[in-house]
Amino acid sequence: MEWDARGVAVVRSCWDYAWRPQEFLTWAASVPRLRNPAEVLRWNTDKTHLRDVEQMGLSVVPTVWDPKTAAELPGAEQG
Repeated sequence: MEWDARGVAVVRSCWDYAWRPQEFLTWAASVPRLRNPAEVLRWNTDKTHLRDVEQMGLSVVPTVWDPKTAAELPGAEQG
């Protein structure tokens, strides 16, 4: 797509960036007038950004960060 011919681009939802994060971030950095800054997309492609969000005082979905300790959490099942 010729992004220069577009007024503004917005990333709304994408489903495959987790399997190709560097390709996604390279694309994001190349799109002119992308309303979602590439730096923000880079920050939130790694879901540990939810720690930052929680520290800001916002509620987040309960998350298991280390699968090795998941069995230690109440209600967690080891897969």
